[in-house]
Amino acid sequence: MRRGLLACLLAGCYHASNLACAVSCDSDQSCPGGLQCGLSDHLCHAGGLECSEIDAGVPDDAGGRPISDAVSSDATSAPFCPRSEASIVACYEFENTTDDESQYMLPTKPTVGITFPPSMTGLGQALQLASDSNVQIAETVVLDRQTFTVEAWLYPSSTNGQNVSVVNNGGQYGMFVDTTDAPYCAKVTPAKPPDPPVLVTALGSKALAPNQWTHVACVYDGTALTLYVNGTKDVANTFGGGAVVTTGTTGTGIGSETPTTAEVNHYVGLIDNLRIWSVARIRADLCADAAPNCP
Repeated sequence: MRRGLLACLLAGCYHASNLACAVSCDSDQSCPGGLQCGLSDHLCHAGGLECSEIDAGVPDDAGGRPISDAVSSDATSAPFCPRSEASIVACYEFENTTDDESQYMLPTKPTVGITFPPSMTGLGQALQLASDSNVQIAETVVLDRQTFTVEAWLYPSSTNGQNVSVVNNGGQYGMFVDTTDAPYCAKVTPAKPPDPPVLVTALGSKALAPNQWTHVACVYDGTALTLYVNGTKDVANTFGGGAVVTTGTTGTGIGSETPTTAEVNHYVGLIDNLRIWSVARIRADLCADAAPNCP
């Protein structure tokens, strides 16, 4: 024990947040309490770094801050946009920014006039869109998907009797609100000459409540296009299977079509915790995302 403490002090790694460095590894290279043994310094510590590396400020394997500078957090909470999750192809928490927090870090271009007011309890801030504002995601093959999930919290103010785009991937797929304020999902099946492309939709059974948070998800598994509202399946279109067109070149719009900025087909209200997945998520996952609204 003293030998380990001395080595740790000499290595400069005896930090208040890393007291485990005072413990030497056992003869079989094991450590107590789930700690890890450093292969070169033979000291027990948390994470995958040597104690000397911690002192030097080397980032941990997950790319986070040095352990010595880390802020304690609830070990049961998971990040909303984990960059290790390859199936998340775009992720937006809208905490004073429209940056994509997924591993792809897709470029975005917000218009002047967007704001970030408080979101629902526990979610920090949200994206506020007006009738002349939107966020544009540059065209990318990352969002060309044959299966997908688009999910977000919505707090609509008004649709002004228009079909509005919440997320519109260049005429390929997306999430929308119709003239009756009901949410709906859409995807386009490629043309089979002489027939034109086919628009497939899954229209919600009732309107979104204005000025109230609702979790909406659009899921396509290659066979059925399904709309979930507050984590519960609302409607599924099982007649629209097949491929999703990938010929769009105008990018993806958040709050409007692409690339227009005209005051037409714009979502007006708040959006928060928007994610686009390359997979069809299951109800249990969507229900968890929709808490506390999901029964």
